[in-house]
Parts: sequence; C-alpha cells; structure tokens
Amino acid sequence: MKKFLDQFSRQLNALLDSVEKMRTESAGPVDECEHSAPCEEVVPTLLHYLSVTPDRNHTLLTTALRCAMTVVEAGGAGLTLYDPDKGKLVFKAALGDGAEGIIGYEVPLKGSRHGLAFATGEVQSATPIHDGAEQVAQTEFKNVLVAPLLVDDEAIGTISAVNKQSGDHFTPDDMARYQAFAELLATIIRQDQRRQLVEQLADPTRKQPEVLQKLSLRDEDRQLISCLLSLQKLSARRPSLVPVVQQLADQLVDDMV
Repeated sequence: MKKFLDQFSRQLNALLDSVEKMRTESAGPVDECEHSAPCEEVVPTLLHYLSVTPDRNHTLLTTALRCAMTVVEAGGAGLTLYDPDKGKLVFKAALGDGAEGIIGYEVPLKGSRHGLAFATGEVQSATPIHDGAEQVAQTEFKNVLVAPLLVDDEAIGTISAVNKQSGDHFTPDDMARYQAFAELLATIIRQDQRRQLVEQLADPTRKQPEVLQKLSLRDEDRQLISCLLSLQKLSARRPSLVPVVQQLADQLVDDMV
C-alpha cells in the first residue's frame, strides 16, 4: 500500500508543479480573442493538470490488480465494468489464470458471483456458479472471490480473484483485503472517467448536452468538470479575469458560512 501512496504523492506534486507553471504562463494579459489558445492545446494542459493521463491510469490499474491478487494468494485476477447498454459486466483486465482468453467476456448479472457482488455491494467468496467464463478462458476456477467496485455507494463493476494457492477457499481476511483494493481501483477508474469527460466536452464535433447525458458520472461530477474546463479556457484566453472569478467564488463560500 505504501507504493500506491508514494505514487499518489508524486501525482500531487505534479499537480502543484502544473498549477505554478500555469500561473507563470498566464502572467501577461491576453484579452483579445484572436490570441486565445485553441481547444486542442488547452485539453492536454488540463489533463496534465488533473494528472489522470491514460497511460498513468492503466499502469495504476494493472499494478493495483496485481497487488490485490498477490495479497490474497490467488492464481488469477480480473476486473469487470458494467455496460448499461448490454446489461452485463464486461471483463476489461485480467492477470494470471485464464487471463488470455477472458478479456471482453460478458458476465450476466443473474446466476453469477460477479452479479451477486454487483447487485448487493458485498464481497462474495465461494465456488463459481457460472461456468461460461471457465469455458472461454479454458481454465478451471476452483474458487472465486469477487468484490464490487463502488463509487459513492453505486456499483460500476467488480474485481475478482480465482484459485486460492494456499488453501481450499478464500478466507474472511481475504475478503476484507480485496474490498480495500476494490476501493482503490474504483477511485482510479472514476478518475479515468473524469478524464474521458474532459476529452469529450472539449471535442468540437460533440454537443456538450449530448455528452453530459450519455456519461454515467454523477451530476456533481459533470458540473464540476464542466466548470473546470471553462475556467481553464478562461485562463488561456483572458487570464486577467481569473482573479475576478476567484473572488466571486470566495464571496459565495463566505456567504454560506
């Protein structure tokens, strides 16, 4: 876990460096619209500011899943995300036993341990009740441990471990540990969803209302990132107005106290 805390600390330092760089670059007034930075230049800067680039998220996701598998002494591990259009959980990542054949496999919500964990929000540990994954992966799963990925108490997917290496079944301690890793993975995935939201909002070919309606993030997240994107554009185009916005926000906060 210390390794992950160190990684997040480095992300925070990168965020602070980005803020300082943005403050320095916006020191001179550029109020004319023709001097404004194009949107395709603003978005990479904002993504770096958020420190949630795709490569970084993928590395964190894979590392966390591998650590989770090792901690519970499993032979394999996997991650699914819920696809609302299909009404199923789809494998997006896998390591160890059966990993090569299971990516993209769709797990039904009914009649599976994954579905039970997703529906109840509780960790499941038992023998598999759905053998479709075994057939696709061409691997026997003697036992399975499944934890729900929860974002604000709402399930977005699952992480699973299979084939306990040091015993016949996963223990209550394994269940508690896997739930802790599920919380970490859910946070990483949520940040990646926010990154996708920023990219889609900045795409000139997309209409913002349409993008906001289709994404599965909370309304608070949509509003927050939309405001952040607007503020970033303002900082690039008319930096002299950023302090005015800051003062207004501070005044609103003071009025609420």
